[in-house]
Amino acid sequence: MGEAGGISTSNVMRFTGLATGMDTDAMVKKMMAAENIKVEKQKQAKQMLEWKQEAYVGIIKDTKAFNSEFLDILSDADTNMMKSSGYSTSKITSSNENIASATACAGAANGTYKIKVGQIAENAKVQSNDLNSIIPNNIITDKITTGNATEWNDKKLKFELSDGTTKEITISGINDTDTVSDIGSKIQGIINSDVDLAKEITVSDTADGRLKFEALSSDKVTIQDSGNMPPQLANLKDKSILSLSTNTKLSNLGITANSEIKITANGKEFNVKIGADDTLNNFMNNISGAKITEDKKTDSLGNYVTVHYSELTKKLTIETRETGERASLKIEDVTGNIASTLGINKEDQGQNAKVQITPPGEATPVTVEKSSNAFTIDNIQYDLRDKQADVLNSDGTFKDTTEAITLNVTSDTSKTVDKIKKFVEKYNELIDKVNKKISEKKNYKYKPLTAEQKKGMEKDEIKKWDEKVKQGILRNDNYLDGMVSRMRSAFYDSVEDSGISLTEMGLSTSRIYSKKGKIEIDEEKLKKALETRGDQIVDLFTKTSSASDKTTRYKEEGVLSRLKDIINDYTGSEGSLIKKAGYTDTRWVTSNDLSKSIKKYEKTIKDMDKKLYRKQEHYYQMFAKLETYMNNMNAQSNWLYSQLGMGQ
Repeated sequence: MGEAGGISTSNVMRFTGLATGMDTDAMVKKMMAAENIKVEKQKQAKQMLEWKQEAYVGIIKDTKAFNSEFLDILSDADTNMMKSSGYSTSKITSSNENIASATACAGAANGTYKIKVGQIAENAKVQSNDLNSIIPNNIITDKITTGNATEWNDKKLKFELSDGTTKEITISGINDTDTVSDIGSKIQGIINSDVDLAKEITVSDTADGRLKFEALSSDKVTIQDSGNMPPQLANLKDKSILSLSTNTKLSNLGITANSEIKITANGKEFNVKIGADDTLNNFMNNISGAKITEDKKTDSLGNYVTVHYSELTKKLTIETRETGERASLKIEDVTGNIASTLGINKEDQGQNAKVQITPPGEATPVTVEKSSNAFTIDNIQYDLRDKQADVLNSDGTFKDTTEAITLNVTSDTSKTVDKIKKFVEKYNELIDKVNKKISEKKNYKYKPLTAEQKKGMEKDEIKKWDEKVKQGILRNDNYLDGMVSRMRSAFYDSVEDSGISLTEMGLSTSRIYSKKGKIEIDEEKLKKALETRGDQIVDLFTKTSSASDKTTRYKEEGVLSRLKDIINDYTGSEGSLIKKAGYTDTRWVTSNDLSKSIKKYEKTIKDMDKKLYRKQEHYYQMFAKLETYMNNMNAQSNWLYSQLGMGQ
């Protein structure tokens, strides 16, 4: 099938008008013109819906981006406006940041704070022995005597590697004048000449004149009898060495049978089963994955403890995630001997942070205990990093003689002002874009181009034409108008019990109609309000409400909490704009209202095309019959003329 004037036509070659002298194609085209116009109108209507959907999706995307940048409570971005810590009106300098630092939240009093850190909060921790002490990670020869090269040259060493293969080297180049270090270096050089062997083993000399063979891989390497070993290395025959890692099997650590241990973390008991053939990594995973069921709920040990192995210290550490005195940890064998063998059959208790704080204007310090090293008091967020030396007496009280760390809090609203200005700038951009879409006038002279019209136009001309058609496509849109109106009200309506209004902090909604909903800033007024009423500004913006009644919740919520709810109502996963136009990663991506309407147009156009094709074929058949009739008439006329002799 081919396309002609938007109608499917047969590929059969037609010879029309030969008998009648008529231009059949032109006549059929004229007869179909009215029908084609109906189809083009359907295609134009479909195109308008697609462009409308495109315009909606553009606004949804911008609104979601704005929400993500400023209103996502889980975001750690500097632009996050939902966290109270983001409204700091002061900066703090510490005299010893290695011990303690702090961050000022809105409402923090300026001045010098003095702090003594007696102890920091710690988790409960159990640490194993040095696992190198229970693994044959190296083997050492007897004391080496030098000066007899014949005991070394042409002798062989045979190694069984971790994969079961064997490698053999022939020792050469040893001189009578070589030291033990020289001999070790030359053997190492021969080992290095074999790439596979060089990855598995290394040789060095000891301070007391012996050679030490150490494994480099995580699996076993065995020195076998080559039948011609150097006499001074005979004691190494059939000995195996290991390099300790998380892939080391527990059987190589002396765990000879399957075992079970009990770990009690913060009062909850978990049993962990371990096989002798498990690796150290398996063991750690078993600890993290151990589960119990309480009150029909399954809980994992990994929620309470972390476990890790240090390649540096060769120790295994298990510690509670929680810090403070409430954190506790106890490990004991149930069956087998893994806990006692590894040296983790211990118990430990966490400890609270203990500090002494003297606020500005006070002479008497206050002792504070906290379960965490990060805590907030009087709008100062403290961050403890280490304890001070010689700060506590034997009875746990603070020494007067120890010098306190100073935290100087000074006014600095610049960062918060800049943050609010950026928020307002982006908010105004969003509102301006939506307002323009709502108020944009439609040019009714422009309609979507038909395929026939596009044939005689350049790409740039088509693009400019389409832009004219798209103007006003969302004019007076109820959805967008409602969203902007509600967003404007969120700023305009007072927040119950916040103690301050937007006007009092230097923000107001524009009175100019064309800028409806946009925010204007009095920067000097904003700075002063942040300095004197910062905590109230935080409430005004971020206050939340637990009320189930929507009206009550709206009155109690802060401006930005309201704004977040409004944006969610329109562009959340079940938002009205999402249901109207669809969006990626939502269930409405193809089942939205506009997509459904577009599909209806597609079906209508397809049905109309089929009808037009049948009608067009009917017209051609009619003209074909006329041609046949005229051919017959011409033939009869010619015969008659010939019979009457009129053709002579």
